[in-house]
Amino acid sequence: MRRARPCKQALSTGRTPTASALQPAGRTALAIVGAALVSGENLMIKKMTLCGLLVCAVVAGAARPAYAQRPAPAVGRSQDVQFQTFNFLFGGFFPKGEGSRTEGDVLIANLDPASPSAFLFDINGFKGVTFGGEWLLPIGRFIEFGAGISYSSKTVPSTYLYFSDSDGTEIDSDLRLREVPLAFTARVLPLGSRSAIQPYVGGGLGVFFWNYSEAGEFIDFSQDMAIFEDTFEESGTSTGPIFLTGARFVHGGFSVGGEFRWHWAEGDLSTDFAGPKIDLGGMTFQATVGARF
Repeated sequence: MRRARPCKQALSTGRTPTASALQPAGRTALAIVGAALVSGENLMIKKMTLCGLLVCAVVAGAARPAYAQRPAPAVGRSQDVQFQTFNFLFGGFFPKGEGSRTEGDVLIANLDPASPSAFLFDINGFKGVTFGGEWLLPIGRFIEFGAGISYSSKTVPSTYLYFSDSDGTEIDSDLRLREVPLAFTARVLPLGSRSAIQPYVGGGLGVFFWNYSEAGEFIDFSQDMAIFEDTFEESGTSTGPIFLTGARFVHGGFSVGGEFRWHWAEGDLSTDFAGPKIDLGGMTFQATVGARF
C-alpha cells in the first residue's frame, strides 16, 4: 500500500508533504491547543484517566468495610492486623522478541526482507521504562487482591532497507508504541502477611490501552515512487492474562521489594499498516515501594 522496495536505490524526491503533514504558517497558539484537545490521543488519555479513577473508587469502596471491621490493635496483638498497601512501581518493560511475537504482528511484517517495503530497525529498541501505582487489599493472612495502573512508551527510529533518497540520505520514520495497562490481580503469600520477608505468586486480568504509530517519510509505490511525509496511527483497548511473582521486605508501615510480570495481549490494526496486529505482550521487572496502612 504505502511501501515497497529491492537493493538500496536512490529515489528522485518530489518530497512534497501531503496535506495532512503541512502546518499552516501563522497558526496561533490557541489553534494548536484547540487541535490538541480534539485529538484522538487526548481523548484516549481522558479515557485512561477516567478508568484509573474508577479503579481507585472500586478498591476504596471494597476496602472501607474491611477497614471498618478491623480490630483495634491491642497491646501484643499488633501482628494480627491486616494492612492495606499502596505500591509505587518503577522498572523496565521488555517486549517479546522476534521469534515469539503473534502471527501478523506489524513489527515482524515491517522487518520482512522479502518485502520491497521492509524497514530497518531493532525490536529490542522498544525496551523502555515503566512506572505506576497499585493498591493491595488483604483477604486474610495469605491472599491479597490488587488493582493498579502503569505506563510505558518508546519510540524507535527506522529507515527503508532497500531505498534511500536521491541525495543519498535515508528515508526515515519513527515507530512508537505506548501501553497503559490496568491490572486486576490476586496473589498468594505462602509465608503469610506476618513474615518480614514475603514472597508471593499470582495472576489476573489486564486491560491494555494502547497506541501505535508510524510517522515520518514514506514511499508511495503506487505513484512513481514519490516520497511523502505522513503519520499512520491506531489506538485501541485489549485484554489479556497477567502472571506475576516477587518478594518484599516489610517493616512497620513500609515495604520494599522486586517483581516480575508477564502479560499477553494484542491489538488490531487497519490496512494502512504492513501487518494486521500489534503484539502488546512482554515482561516487566520492577521495584516496589509500599506504604502500609
